[in-house]
Amino acid sequence: NIESYWRLDKTTTDFIARARYLDPMIVQPEEWSNNKNGGYITTKNSVVLGKNKHHDGDQALDVLNILQKIDWSLDPRILNIEEESKKPLNTLEKKKAFTLMTSISKQVYKEMLQQGNRFFLAWKMDFRGRVYSDGYYINLQSNSYRKAMLEFTKKQLIAG
Repeated sequence: NIESYWRLDKTTTDFIARARYLDPMIVQPEEWSNNKNGGYITTKNSVVLGKNKHHDGDQALDVLNILQKIDWSLDPRILNIEEESKKPLNTLEKKKAFTLMTSISKQVYKEMLQQGNRFFLAWKMDFRGRVYSDGYYINLQSNSYRKAMLEFTKKQLIAG
């Protein structure tokens, strides 16, 4: 085991525990107009994911802009089911980390519901052109539980 000589005070550890990745947006993300301008309104960074991967070459920004116009909501039936870990929680650290992650997740879900249960996801792409929804607690490319909780806000019956 590696143990640090440094200990953080309670105020700092509490602040870190409350810090989180950017949530979904309750307004439409800004349209991508170039490789550095779009998505989240409050932060500006590259449309291309990955450290040192940014470039100004052509990207399918129109695809990202279409995806960013889709409004989502949470399925309350799924939210009534407890999220389970897919990995064994065989150490105290793993149990604490999972509990913290689910606790923050529930807070994000609660906030989305309080805001009217309608939100948008910002989108980016990797250097190969694959698209990814930005976010951690609510994300289309997450685990089964988190994918199951997402639904289109505008529902439409499709008959064949």
